[in-house]
Amino acid sequence: MLTIKRRITLEEAYRLCHADEIVVAEDVFPPNHQGEGAPLLKEGATLTVNFLNRLQQRDVESVLIDYPLTALSKPSEQIREETLQLVNVEVNNFVRANYLHPALPAIEEDMYAALTESKTALVAVHLMTEYKPAFFRKSIRSALVSALLAHELIRKGKAVSAVSARQIALAALVQNVGYIYVADSCALEEERSLRGYSRPDFLAHPEKGSEILQLLGGDAAFCAIVHHHEEASDASGIGGLSLEEIPLESLFIRAGDDFRRLLDCGFSHHEALTKMADESMRYVVRAANGEEIALPDHLPDLIVRYPVGTVVVLNDGTHGRVSKVFEGDLERPMIDIIGKKEVPIFHEDSATLKGITYVTHLDLRRSATSTIVKELKGCT
Repeated sequence: MLTIKRRITLEEAYRLCHADEIVVAEDVFPPNHQGEGAPLLKEGATLTVNFLNRLQQRDVESVLIDYPLTALSKPSEQIREETLQLVNVEVNNFVRANYLHPALPAIEEDMYAALTESKTALVAVHLMTEYKPAFFRKSIRSALVSALLAHELIRKGKAVSAVSARQIALAALVQNVGYIYVADSCALEEERSLRGYSRPDFLAHPEKGSEILQLLGGDAAFCAIVHHHEEASDASGIGGLSLEEIPLESLFIRAGDDFRRLLDCGFSHHEALTKMADESMRYVVRAANGEEIALPDHLPDLIVRYPVGTVVVLNDGTHGRVSKVFEGDLERPMIDIIGKKEVPIFHEDSATLKGITYVTHLDLRRSATSTIVKELKGCT
């Protein structure tokens, strides 16, 4: 049985111990414990009603337990509302600032509706928001890009149905749930590489994610999509599957994640990622329609060169932050100039603002001399 460490109230513990065997994940001491005396309950002990009565008498309010994931298969209304709100916030605060594709509002609405209908996906997203928020945010971006790619193939008459497009977005949204069992240092180290297949716990995250989804009630087809989302069309992925063995939806997720990396790193200046995304998309189309194509000519319209919030350096040395991008002229956004150019106000590695306020707005579309020569935003 898969479990995850989770702190719960005694009220919830009373409810759980009637349905499952609940194990304490750390020693339990009374409030204001000063490090003396034996614990009220030792790590590894199984919670019972009698134990909980004893803890309640000593004013203990919560315990850390090995929480069975099966207990989350029927999420509470609070979990549902909090998770949907977090998804909505991420979509509005980040994604809307970075994408301009006209189909995006409908795709967002469809993905949101699909999430409200799928308890499995909803709980998986909840687990990511609680235990791996950084990967939750990456999954949001990947899900929307994957859905955009599916939308374009549907629009061009390729063999992808609207139902499949929704499944693609939903699976991409939960693709990283297996990371809740991967150490943060490992996950972040591997994510910085292009495709780093080395550590055993990283290699296990797709299979672990599929296992989590099965426990939460996911059907076999949906779990398989997540299980194979790190496969590669040339059989170089985690499982070594051939192109014919990989679910089409998994290929879309792989391509969407590659394009998401391009978005995060700046679309036009990362040769290795561009090549990777090109290959991913060509194989998606070949698998969907029996043919190969190069990158779609509309791709620059899907990926914004300088997302809102990107810190840039202009050709005269001025530093600024992108405040608005314009459809049809993505290379020349609105810039909020920061401070005076002769004052060193940035730390190059992190582009961290140091209390400087915006003083000037510059629309590069209207400037004959100003251009962006560098951005201070790194890959994530």
